Amino acid sequence: MTSGRPDEPVQQAPPQALRSQWRGLLPAALVALVLLGAGVRLDSLDGTGIVHDRQYRSALVARAYYYESLPTIPEWRRLAAVTSRERQEPLEPQITERVIAALYGFVGSEDLRIARTVCAVFWMVGAFPLFFLARRLGGADGAVFATAFYVLSPLGVQLSVSILPESLMIAMLLFSLLAIVRYHDWPSGPRLLAAGVLSGAAIFVKPFVVFLIAGAWGALAIHRERHWKSLFTRQSIGFAALSLLPGILYYGYGIVVADYLRWKVTTSFLPHFLLSRTFWTGWFRTAMDGVGAFPLMLGLAGLLFLKKGMPRYLLAGLWIGYLAFCLAFDYFVHFLPYYHAQLIVVLALAIGPLLAALVHHALQRPVGIFGWTMLTAVLVLAVLANVREIRRERVPLRFEGKTTAAEIGRLVGHSTRVAYVAYVYGLPMEYYGEFAGEYWPHREDRWPLARPGAEPRSIQLRKDMLGFEPEYFVVTNFRVFDAMDDDVREYLDGEGAIVARTPDYLIYRLADDAR
Repeated sequence: MTSGRPDEPVQQAPPQALRSQWRGLLPAALVALVLLGAGVRLDSLDGTGIVHDRQYRSALVARAYYYESLPTIPEWRRLAAVTSRERQEPLEPQITERVIAALYGFVGSEDLRIARTVCAVFWMVGAFPLFFLARRLGGADGAVFATAFYVLSPLGVQLSVSILPESLMIAMLLFSLLAIVRYHDWPSGPRLLAAGVLSGAAIFVKPFVVFLIAGAWGALAIHRERHWKSLFTRQSIGFAALSLLPGILYYGYGIVVADYLRWKVTTSFLPHFLLSRTFWTGWFRTAMDGVGAFPLMLGLAGLLFLKKGMPRYLLAGLWIGYLAFCLAFDYFVHFLPYYHAQLIVVLALAIGPLLAALVHHALQRPVGIFGWTMLTAVLVLAVLANVREIRRERVPLRFEGKTTAAEIGRLVGHSTRVAYVAYVYGLPMEYYGEFAGEYWPHREDRWPLARPGAEPRSIQLRKDMLGFEPEYFVVTNFRVFDAMDDDVREYLDGEGAIVARTPDYLIYRLADDAR
């Protein structure tokens, strides 16, 4: 017999209480993300990362700085290292390489894991300004999702364990964007100075970021003043002067005065390439390869979930800056995924609020233990899937091998005058073999960026391009060597003698009168 009383409703926490519980977990989630990101990178320190030629270029430069500080190093090792560095014409200021060399000196040994750790630390430091920037745009919970994307993006992980300036570039970009937002929130002289100095430092590290910085400043200036003339106020002109001056002095000298950076300008932007279908399809494909098709779609949709006003203006400015960068560097953008590293920042700021909005929607109704279990399971599976993707995306490095490179180094007497046809432009071989040289120049008419109607380069012209009279000629990439014209083999057979021939390498010593 029933008591006749109606069933008592099950007590459920109100949505506001659930949101409070969720927000209470945010600090722990942020710490967990930073630790997870650091752990993933520690697991990847023995990997090879990406952009191998740039990595070993930086490794050679860092070694030279380290050896110059060691009075006990054998002179032949110092000479080979310093000569290698001098032949690596500087692109960006060698800040990362100098930090790595200083740590080598502190530890007392040279280890590429130390170099990769430096770059990983730079990237992870960038997570902190990103979190505060994303919190300003879409709340603390959106900031956690943005940080999660930033620290676990497969391209970001691969870049951050590669010996490249990109990690420092991205970290400085995030500090500069945060300073720009803080200035526009509450304009003042000190904040303008901070925004200009940090932006100038970011552009000085690597000028790629000038487009995103300009887009962010321009968009927020227009939002604040409600007119495009705000781009020409004293504050905007002062910001432009502070942010551009260091880069103009360094890169302008390399392009206009010293001429060692002019080639980078002429090969990065090809006006006729903008009219090519190859550029547009390559850009789209490479961007998706870099950051993933699904995050790219979420990032575009994220514009709709940002608060109106400053957040939307800022993200729109960043998207415009990214598009301008891709048009300005059209040749490399269409086939190098790492050129899209800045897109990680844009997507993180766009995806964070979108995912936060989905979570808010889920918390509008009682969730219960089953709902929390499912939500946790989804998040854990997403993280594990991303970590698995990161490990799967590790790029194998094909080169001669450390032992083979060391053999070649001994056979050429650690010479500083070696021409070679090798894997990865010969830089890993040069690093592990401890000698100095140059990759044998391409024929002008077969180089991808050759001028229309260019004449083939003669043997003498290519020797002149080396900058030294070669003492040895080393071949390890036989596929490329076999495809060369007969004049190369005629030159080697006529002026040199074979020192060693194995399945892995072929070494010529050139005649004395050729030296």
